[in-house]
Amino acid sequence: MQKDPNDERLSYIKPRDTSDPAREAEILMQLLAQRAAEGTRGEARFQDIADRFVKLNTECRQEAQTRVEAIAKEANADAVALGQLWEQREKYRVMVENRNASLGYLLKRANDAKVVARAAEKKAADEAAVAAEKARKEAEKKAGKKK
Repeated sequence: MQKDPNDERLSYIKPRDTSDPAREAEILMQLLAQRAAEGTRGEARFQDIADRFVKLNTECRQEAQTRVEAIAKEANADAVALGQLWEQREKYRVMVENRNASLGYLLKRANDAKVVARAAEKKAADEAAVAAEKARKEAEKKAGKKK
């Protein structure tokens, strides 16, 4: 492949023959028709891109709305479940407090009974000691009278 000597000069533009006005008008009409066709294609392409953008934007908004609704529904369900759990916790807390109060009362009564039982045991032991001492003294008295 050989180079054209005119390829060396980048700014070289071949002059057009402008001597024929009919040919010039025809070329001008062809250029105008070509530009009009390009404009029509450009407008159609622009409209197609705009329609696609509107469609994509609508789909994205719809998807975002669906996601938000799903998240809100899930959050509401979680809030209801949390409320139910809280109510169960409160019922259990009240039940435990009541049982603790009952248990505390029973433990207090058991402790009081234990104190009373210890006092009774001590009194019985003291009475037994006093009775044994009395019996020993009487035995000494009787032993002292016999002598």
